[in-house]
Amino acid sequence: MKTRLNEISLAQFIELLCGNYCLLLDDGDQVNKEELERCAHSLIASYRFIADKSGMRVFIAKKEEAIKCKMKDFFLRICTTLVMQQAYEDIRSLLAMIDEDVSGVSDDNLKDRVADLLRYATFEQHRNEEVNADPETTKEKSSPDDIRSYYDSEIAFIMTYIKMHIDMHQINAAVYANIVNQVNVDIMNKRGTFR
Repeated sequence: MKTRLNEISLAQFIELLCGNYCLLLDDGDQVNKEELERCAHSLIASYRFIADKSGMRVFIAKKEEAIKCKMKDFFLRICTTLVMQQAYEDIRSLLAMIDEDVSGVSDDNLKDRVADLLRYATFEQHRNEEVNADPETTKEKSSPDDIRSYYDSEIAFIMTYIKMHIDMHQINAAVYANIVNQVNVDIMNKRGTFR
């Protein structure tokens, strides 16, 4: 099975984006569907990281923030369970781990404090999910024709920009991603000089 971006051509990568994951298989490969999908998603992420490093960093930071919000919500639900068991010292210890100083708070007020923290964490998590909703899942996915059309336009632009022919059946996806990145960097540098 092809697991590296430099093992597939740009044309194959475009087909991968269209959902044709089977092109990753070599003759005789027997891989389950989940592993094949995982490999395909990894290759797509690798391409995006190379072609748009800053965009991927932002994406990763958003994912990290979403995970932190979910963990805080889960953590505070544990504290809520401990409130029901009246394990107030355990709650104080746990809240100290997330930098919540409740050392001088009475047990009755601690119940309210945990409830308030949980409400806010839940609100924060929902807001984060709405603001950072993954466009892949929230909007209608692009059709294979739309994907191919996008890459036809992008390849035409890149060829015009670098004044070089690109054969999408010959160039591997990793090299093309690096060309896209270099063109993006060059355009951003030129924009900076024109300001």
